Amino acid sequence: MKGNKLIDDHIQISVNLLRFKSHGKIFEIAVDPDKAVAYREGDQVDLEEIITSDSIFEDMKKGLVAKKEDLLEVFESTDTNKIVALMLEKGELQFTQKYRSALREKKFNKIVNLIHVNAIDPKTGFPHPEKRIISAMEEAKIKINDFKKPQDQIKEIVDKLRPIIPISIETIKLNVHVPAEHSSRLYGKISGFGKLSKEQWLSDGSLSVDLDLPAGLREQVVSELANDSHGSVIIEVKKEK
Repeated sequence: MKGNKLIDDHIQISVNLLRFKSHGKIFEIAVDPDKAVAYREGDQVDLEEIITSDSIFEDMKKGLVAKKEDLLEVFESTDTNKIVALMLEKGELQFTQKYRSALREKKFNKIVNLIHVNAIDPKTGFPHPEKRIISAMEEAKIKINDFKKPQDQIKEIVDKLRPIIPISIETIKLNVHVPAEHSSRLYGKISGFGKLSKEQWLSDGSLSVDLDLPAGLREQVVSELANDSHGSVIIEVKKEK
């Protein structure tokens, strides 16, 4: 999509803005970069929260406000929200170098962590260390999509990593039995690890649940629940029939 790109890295700007070109004219408006990215990624964000300047400009750096007749010609409206909605759909988000670098680093680190958590080495059944994932991504020359959510990029990236490291995305089902003295306290924590496909409160006050979660989280879940229950939680891997 034409609008889903950043301004070329060699161009320096001092404000985060949204630019739209049409009919031989240019329109610009200052934006909150985090909210603009969230909007592009499909999150529900009010347009008023994205805009940080009072006017639509033809040249923001020079302070030249767009003419009303130009807005009517191109957008058939002078309503700022309608204009900005179209600019977000078809225009270019142009970020300062500082924000651009921070955005890419944050998204890259999030993707690495998601792969570490959701994917495993099928030969060992354990997750790859994050350093190994980073090295493989660099070798595969992985490019991060600045306007696509990290979780929506995982499958494609894992496919590109397979020729370099053995890796697969898998889920497992654990049966967790929590003694009565810890059941109420640990219920919320257990449900936060993944999806509870079955839960049963037993007559003695203990709790038995089936927990579906990314295979890469297995060690973390076992370790944390063991520590929080002084080793009294019983965890078994359930094999799919």
